[in-house]
Amino acid sequence: MTVIAALVAVMLSATVGYYMWPKNTNELGEKLATDLKNFQSDNGLFAEATALAARPDSTATYYLTATLQLLDEPVAKLNPTGLQESPTAIHDPDPLWEAWYSAALTEASPPSGVPVPTSTWECPDEQCELLNAVATLELHIAAGEPATTALIDSISSLLSSMESPFSWARGYQALMAANADLPAIPPAILDKEFSDIDDLVGLMDLWGWLWLVAELDAKVDAQDISIYPLDPSDANDIEIFYFVSVFALLDREVPGHEDIVTYIDSRYDPNAEAYTERIHTIGTLRETYFAASLMHAVEGTDLLFDEDTVEAIKTNIHQMLEKGDTSAAAYGAATLNLLGESDYKFTDDALGLVTETLNSPWSADMLPHLMEAVSLYYQLGGSDLPSVTIMPFDVTDEETTYYAHLAVAAAPLTTDPEATREAFLKEIDSLRDLEHLDTTGWTLREIAALHAAYGTIADINEADRALAATVEPYKQCDNAKVMLRATLDMSGCSLSATYYGMNSGLIDMHGEG
Repeated sequence: MTVIAALVAVMLSATVGYYMWPKNTNELGEKLATDLKNFQSDNGLFAEATALAARPDSTATYYLTATLQLLDEPVAKLNPTGLQESPTAIHDPDPLWEAWYSAALTEASPPSGVPVPTSTWECPDEQCELLNAVATLELHIAAGEPATTALIDSISSLLSSMESPFSWARGYQALMAANADLPAIPPAILDKEFSDIDDLVGLMDLWGWLWLVAELDAKVDAQDISIYPLDPSDANDIEIFYFVSVFALLDREVPGHEDIVTYIDSRYDPNAEAYTERIHTIGTLRETYFAASLMHAVEGTDLLFDEDTVEAIKTNIHQMLEKGDTSAAAYGAATLNLLGESDYKFTDDALGLVTETLNSPWSADMLPHLMEAVSLYYQLGGSDLPSVTIMPFDVTDEETTYYAHLAVAAAPLTTDPEATREAFLKEIDSLRDLEHLDTTGWTLREIAALHAAYGTIADINEADRALAATVEPYKQCDNAKVMLRATLDMSGCSLSATYYGMNSGLIDMHGEG
């Protein structure tokens, strides 16, 4: 293998080099596809990390539990006390509302005599002030304490300026629980007309109106109300709760009942005995390119990429072009090439963009992107790689040492390889004693750069042997079987780390179980 070919294989290209995959690539392909499916996000593209490490969340636990109860579905075992005491759990940042959720979850009376926390939010409007007052009153009632006249008067006064049925319903719920006098509801609230409900605010107001009508047995005209379909995986927990609440008040079957239950069940953490935070990972064309490159290497793209994913890629390419982000779109074009779905016109445009980028001078902080630019160049059909110009820089710390390794590795691609190497003689000398080099705290990409740099000055097999034990722990992560983590202080795998680690030849996946 020539120096250039070795460089591309070790460091840069997903198309021109070699891989240290198991001989049974189909077996690895199935395992890799299983792992990567966890990295596919809501927009159909792939993301750098997964949402599998979501933390227990008190707010989510309240709303999702309440939703299951409305659906008359079994609720998983909960440990509210453990949730409140967990150092890793997510709690409402406002002390008033965290106390409210805690009381609602434990279904136990707060200790009498303990002051109800004061909200720390700076309310932007009177509706916020009203809801805070309602929560405060409900906490007093739960503790068995008499409500103060001032608090009740405050809620009644704030209600007088409310135009939202939701606000009136929550105010009435609190005042009724306190056996307080109820202010008259303005006719405009009960006479409010609904047609198409297409957002959370409309949904909450419809709930408030339905609750008031049912509670007061008010005589109102029938309305033909259209409610938007709910995708639970794309909705927040409050939205799911009020969506189900509306249909419960309408005494109608909840659309997507089973999908909602399945989604809520997927959020349950049996170890914490609580429901977890909602995490929406947003995939990008860059990470999707990494996923496609990995699956292409094991001849398994069909195991991961279907028509819907291809359409998502095409849609995102057009979105990026509309935003003027031609760099991101180039990753999309290269991905389509890998999948045999080339858009030839844009492929030519993307190749021109990448070629222009390669022809521009490369500063030190841009060198981490050089390997991807070369990879894109070949994936987009380039064949005569232009020479690269690396701008001079001083090596003063760990970060610039990393850049120096990248520069040494890329030296064969530069206009003057010898001059590039001579600029980093000290770093090259340190490469010759890999076995004694302290890589504590290094990222996998930094070790891969070290490995690639060594491959341009000596036998790459020596680097493989010297770094074998160093890279082994990077294979151990808690959200995938055959992927890699970026750093040793991260428990989850990283898509980009897997791309760089596996494509570098540094990680030997033979015999991976």
